[in-house]
Amino acid sequence: MKSTAPGARTCILVLGMHRSGTSALTRLLNFGGAALPQRLLGAGDGNETGHWEPQALVDFHDRLLQEVGATWHDWGSLDFSRLSQERVGQLRGELLSIIKQDFGEAPLFVVKDPRICRFVPFFTSTLAEAGIRVAPILILRNPLDVVRSLEARKEVWPPEFGTADGALLWLRHVLDADETTRKTPRAVITYDDVLQDWRGTFAKIARDAKIAFPNAADDFASDAEGFLSQGQRHQRHSDAELLLDPIMRGWVNETYSAGEELARKSGSPAALARLDAVRTAFYEALPLLAQISSIRQGALGLLIERNRQLEEAQSRLDTLAEELIETPEIEELELGDDDSALPEVQQIRAGISAFKALAVGQKEKIRELNRLLTEHQRDLQDARNKLSAMRRNAAQFDSQLATANAEIAAMKNSASFRITAPLRKAKTAVKTMAVSSAAIRTGIKRRGGLIPTAKKTVHVLRHHGISGMRLRLRALTDAQKQRTSIRRTLNSYPLVSIIVPNYNHAAFLEQRLKTIFAQAYQNFELIMLDDCSTDGSMAIMRRFEEQYPGRARIVANIENSGSGYRQWAKGIAMARGDLIWIAESDDWSDPRFLQALVPCFEDESVMLAYCNSAFMDAEGENVIWSTPEYLSDLDKTLWTRPFSMTAPQLVRKGWALKNIVPNVSGAVFRNPRLDTELSAMPWTEMKICGDWLFYLGLVRGGSVAYLPDTLNYYRIHEASTAKGTFRKDVYYREHEMIAKYALEHFDVPDDFIEKQQENLQRHWKSYRDDYSDDLFVACYEPERLRAAIGQRKPSIMMAGFAFCAGGGETFPIFLANLLKERGYPVTFLSCEMEDREEGIRSLLRADIPIVTDLENIAEVVEDYGIDIIHSHHASVDHSIATQLPKSCSAKTVVSMHGMYEMMEPIDRDAVLPRVMERAAALVFTSQKNLEPFENLGVLDHPKLVGIPNALPEVALAPVKRASLGISEEAFVVCVVTRAIPEKGWAEAIEAVSLAREKSGRDIQLLMIGEGPEYDRLSKPGAAGDFVKFLGFKQNLRDYFAAADIGLLPSRFRGESFPLALIDCLAAGRPMIASDVGEIREMLDADGELAGAVYKLNNWQLPIEDMADLIAEAAMRGDTYDQMVEAAPEAYRKFDPDLMVDRYISVYMTILRGEAPLAAAGHSSAVPPPEETGAGLSR
Repeated sequence: MKSTAPGARTCILVLGMHRSGTSALTRLLNFGGAALPQRLLGAGDGNETGHWEPQALVDFHDRLLQEVGATWHDWGSLDFSRLSQERVGQLRGELLSIIKQDFGEAPLFVVKDPRICRFVPFFTSTLAEAGIRVAPILILRNPLDVVRSLEARKEVWPPEFGTADGALLWLRHVLDADETTRKTPRAVITYDDVLQDWRGTFAKIARDAKIAFPNAADDFASDAEGFLSQGQRHQRHSDAELLLDPIMRGWVNETYSAGEELARKSGSPAALARLDAVRTAFYEALPLLAQISSIRQGALGLLIERNRQLEEAQSRLDTLAEELIETPEIEELELGDDDSALPEVQQIRAGISAFKALAVGQKEKIRELNRLLTEHQRDLQDARNKLSAMRRNAAQFDSQLATANAEIAAMKNSASFRITAPLRKAKTAVKTMAVSSAAIRTGIKRRGGLIPTAKKTVHVLRHHGISGMRLRLRALTDAQKQRTSIRRTLNSYPLVSIIVPNYNHAAFLEQRLKTIFAQAYQNFELIMLDDCSTDGSMAIMRRFEEQYPGRARIVANIENSGSGYRQWAKGIAMARGDLIWIAESDDWSDPRFLQALVPCFEDESVMLAYCNSAFMDAEGENVIWSTPEYLSDLDKTLWTRPFSMTAPQLVRKGWALKNIVPNVSGAVFRNPRLDTELSAMPWTEMKICGDWLFYLGLVRGGSVAYLPDTLNYYRIHEASTAKGTFRKDVYYREHEMIAKYALEHFDVPDDFIEKQQENLQRHWKSYRDDYSDDLFVACYEPERLRAAIGQRKPSIMMAGFAFCAGGGETFPIFLANLLKERGYPVTFLSCEMEDREEGIRSLLRADIPIVTDLENIAEVVEDYGIDIIHSHHASVDHSIATQLPKSCSAKTVVSMHGMYEMMEPIDRDAVLPRVMERAAALVFTSQKNLEPFENLGVLDHPKLVGIPNALPEVALAPVKRASLGISEEAFVVCVVTRAIPEKGWAEAIEAVSLAREKSGRDIQLLMIGEGPEYDRLSKPGAAGDFVKFLGFKQNLRDYFAAADIGLLPSRFRGESFPLALIDCLAAGRPMIASDVGEIREMLDADGELAGAVYKLNNWQLPIEDMADLIAEAAMRGDTYDQMVEAAPEAYRKFDPDLMVDRYISVYMTILRGEAPLAAAGHSSAVPPPEETGAGLSR
């Protein structure tokens, strides 16, 4: 989606379920100055004052829903995959045309149609293409009010729908609107808010959704108060009624309650978590609900049709009865002497008699139906009476509650309550002191003892007084409460890519596919791979593809691949999901399989989860054995209970001796994105053990979850690839390959080779009759394996402050990615010291596991077999140094990133010695980083080593200026930093504004980043139209490439080696920057600067100097041309491969027990690791 900038046109998007007060809210916003559409949908029953929505847009949305096979009252999932890309483009054009016709060029307008809740991303992305910012307003109304209002509108509400349909429709609209607007400034309000406090609601909308309304509330107060009449409200139910209603009190009540909390407290994490929990449960239940609804709708439709037929038959019967009454009895007709007519008359008489008998029978049926209808009406009245009684009880409950509250108030005012107040305060104080004392103990431990803590206390009291001391104690106490509280991972609903590789399994394929679509967890895509089957498999797959369009697809080979593992790799490369399930075509599964295993991945360290598999005979009738029985030789009880264990733990348990995942159909794993080390491993060319090697490569650095529930059924039959494997030479050769990989990548037990050799010799002798030492050694040679001992790559834990913006926060992500690319096992420790930003989180490779348990770092290091802990933030450095026992063999490396020179001396003196004592190497990127060590007199310390930063290479795709609303002739300046005051956002705007005046040029400013300055400065009217606030972006180089020059207006005292400067140079653009840290050296290109630098004035930015440099560059003269020419040369210094080589050299050096550099000096040119001897001995 293309971005829009504040200052552009704004569309206020009113989102809410039908009958939720969206019309009243829209009119209120119109009073505030938001334009209404020119072609309005008129007033109607139940909305006498007007709907205030565009007629053309309503018609368009109905057509859109029809094209995806839905209507406005469908609560199921919408299948937009029905629309081709070309059709989506046409629909976008139609939408923009309607917006143009109804709103013209209005700078602020309001759009309201409840249908938009179902496809917010389509609507907002389309308007963004036209440079229109969307400001969502979510309005909630008591769902009982909404449903009863819908039921009263008999002209539009389907007669076969009941209360449950209305509740599910309300739920779907609210959940969709919430989920799709979370990342946009929005306001959440209730209909009661609008009616009871429209002024406060109007102010909240302006504040939360960042809307500058032309009209103040006082300007339209009389109009608003005249319009918002309580008399307009046709339905009114209490929260107690909602809670008591059997249909509403579950998901619906929880969602409404969470929505009310969001309306009271914007962005409440607890409320969002409650909504996520409901959404997950609702999505999981959707398949079952849809099936029940389909059956019920079919039954209702049949009943309506039968009633219609019955009414028609009754009408015909009544007509014929009247005709019979008026017609003379045929029996009395005179026949005269014409006997020839007698047979015909007798035939007519017989027919009339039969008709009369039929009529009598029909009348009896009608009487019975009338009797049943009377009973039904009586039951319905009884139900209404019970509901009335429940409402009376609720009213009595409210009255009793009011009485109880009054009694509580009286009690609090009583003398005895006041007398016992000190005792209660003492009890509370004891509890508080318990938490506070624990916090103080933690503070003393982290500061390095009682004496450094006492010094810090005196310092704080001297400079900040008692209030400062209270603030610090409160911060420690809050942190202690957070550590001792239960941590709950939010539920998610990831897409699962199900891959079914098939070759001539038509006999089993139908069952396989049926059990996939019977899964309780339904958020999946199905990829059916056929490897040139000749048995009718394709016909079965085509039937399922046609039955489930958009969810199932066939990919058929022209030639047989010759390997099931190649088919795995092909499917993984095509998978869109975050999780993958390879469901073999001859196996089948329990409907709860995905529902049980997917939640395991809420733990971000879990790379693979699997369950107990039942090994079945060819007919699928008899159980041969189970996973616990198959693995009982490794551990008799482990696989009888659920567990989560790290890969090193499981390898030590025996995974290097035996594949503990016996059937891939019983496992789900994270999508490794096969542009990784896995793609270079030989598993796709193996015949028997390829899955085993794949699993070991996948889980390195992470953990595995197991469930003992039997949810997978593994069929053993004559065509099965598992049969007869022990008789083949390749079985023993591939075991040697597995052993070699285990030795090179895991810390295996000392007797591993001998144990595996004994196992394989026993298998050979049991299943073959040709054993000899020579034949065995030709397939499995222990001496070849012993050569791999000592070549293991160290396991690295990369420790980051949090997934948030900042050079010191993102650099460990990039370094982790580069090390993983080199084949090193990497585990990422996110210390979660700030709120997570998902955009930053997504920068980490999908195949790198994440742990967050800093408090138990010693146990984590041991469980994951960590050799190197590499931290990148002073807080993290100190936490690790404090909590890691001296007995821990893992070596620690600290990259300082300019943080220590920013610390107050008293803090630095307490922290740095402890960090230096624990760390085996301290890496600096700038000479400025060494100032604290110079003050301590340890500038020549052998642990200090200089390594300049670098970033991974990425393909360049410059952003189109037109998408930003910028002309090609403009001179564009780009700022990429955290949005904090010290990074100079306000000064950048001021300098560019002044440069525009000085040069007379159209200079545009792109501001990329998030933080308090973004929130402050991006408000409408806070900055000029020349400033484009773009928020967080991943592809920074593409934005620098769209600009003419970068700007780094930093007065941040810790600025050392800014990564944004590297991105700017990589895009071929020069930069104007503060002359701090290593910036001048970074811009240097053989004596020329790829940009310009300016001096700070006592750490303040020189606006005039900055403006002069920007204005000169904007003239695009010789000076600017020289800057641009120097940029590629300056960038060549930042070689990511060389940087990684240097870090690996440091790792290997300290693991050998040596200092990273000789004490003679501090060169950034750390030598790369030697090609040999770079492994670890066991």
